[in-house]
Amino acid sequence: MKKLLSFLLALTLLLTALAVPASAARLARNAWIQNGTDWYYYDAAGNLLKNGMYYVDGAWYYFNTNGVMAHNVAVTQNGTAYLFGQNGAWTGVSTATPGWIVRGGKTYYATVDPRGLIYFYRHGTFRIDGQQYAFRNYELLTGGWYQPWIDDANPAWVYANGNSTLATGWTKIGKEWYFFAENGAMYANQWASGAGGTRKYFMKGDGTIATGWQDVRLATGSQGPDWRFFSADGVMQVGWLKDGGSWYYLNPADGKMVANALWEIDREVYAFDASGKIARGWWRHPVTGDYYYSAADGIYFSRWLKDGGAWYYLGENGIMMSGGSATIGGVTYTFGPSGALIQ
Repeated sequence: MKKLLSFLLALTLLLTALAVPASAARLARNAWIQNGTDWYYYDAAGNLLKNGMYYVDGAWYYFNTNGVMAHNVAVTQNGTAYLFGQNGAWTGVSTATPGWIVRGGKTYYATVDPRGLIYFYRHGTFRIDGQQYAFRNYELLTGGWYQPWIDDANPAWVYANGNSTLATGWTKIGKEWYFFAENGAMYANQWASGAGGTRKYFMKGDGTIATGWQDVRLATGSQGPDWRFFSADGVMQVGWLKDGGSWYYLNPADGKMVANALWEIDREVYAFDASGKIARGWWRHPVTGDYYYSAADGIYFSRWLKDGGAWYYLGENGIMMSGGSATIGGVTYTFGPSGALIQ
């Protein structure tokens, strides 16, 4: 039994030595101790500093209830908010009242939470006195492009003007137009509207306005290509479109290019191929496999067609007759598997 107890005691001491640096195990005095990414400090009496602010090596530090040194964080003590830097030392920035604070060429903003505790804005965008501002690591961002939401997997971009206010709505930066949400987040792979909502635009992944053909599947959630066409000024087009000598049709309901489908337009039915162009000549339906004959003015219905020396017949639904007999105008005709008239 004594041997077992001795073994357990030795094992405990070994694990303790592995978890905490040897210097800490020996109750270091006036020394910093690192354990993983955490830092601790033992005073002259060998006591671990914790749960408060302490003056160490010429600077103020804050240690939590477990003795871990705070860093790159703001801490409220006795009604005053203190900002501690990356190395843990107090930056000299503190306040007991809400408002703007300027120290060392950097600007911060303090406010009060619902519990009445004062704190600094850290990451993200915030509305102050009717204007939108962005902060990153507690510092006010100004004059340029930033991503203040550092905790997000795919943080949005904002643009801070020279006076630090954020761009919102339609904004021209350089030669390009961008659209920003009310919180300052730049639209990317998103729809934007203009002219009282009567015009629709698409903002690409880099935030600029799409022109010409654009696949918008990232915005619509489509499993396949979702092509739209935008004019030179970025307005989404609908209806008939002639581009590169070919005709396309953009669904008036949503602007989506019609492709690989039959579509009724002004009481005429048209066939569009996989590229969205009006089909010319024979066209096979991608789902049913039926054949139609497509021309510039639509598909043929209830009519004979001579092609390559053979005769074919397009029924009242536009489908080519094939592999059987049909009575047309009181006469019975037989068609082969290819649709060509046999007799």
